[in-house]
Amino acid sequence: MSTAEQLRAQVRRLHLSTVVLPRSAEFVPQSGVPVRIGLGDEQSLLVTAPRDGAPAHVVIMGPEGLRTEPVVLSDGGQPVYPPGAAIAMNVAIDVLGSYCKTGELPG
Repeated sequence: MSTAEQLRAQVRRLHLSTVVLPRSAEFVPQSGVPVRIGLGDEQSLLVTAPRDGAPAHVVIMGPEGLRTEPVVLSDGGQPVYPPGAAIAMNVAIDVLGSYCKTGELPG
């Protein structure tokens, strides 16, 4: 996709096609870290997917607005997301579009 708006439109189509079976999609910008978005629900997770072994980060909605926080792993190696990690789908789509355009996540 060549524009952020095309990306937003494609993610919305994917989201609407997965409401029966939630899943995720990964987007790889020209520069920067790949990002996964949860699809098929009213709430979504937007999580970085570093390829270099760096810790993942998740976009959260806090009292002061959107920002990113590291994802910690439980003793069993499962991701533990901070409060506020489930954000509205339309917000997640907008953040993803902005990220693919600017290469920067909030905060």
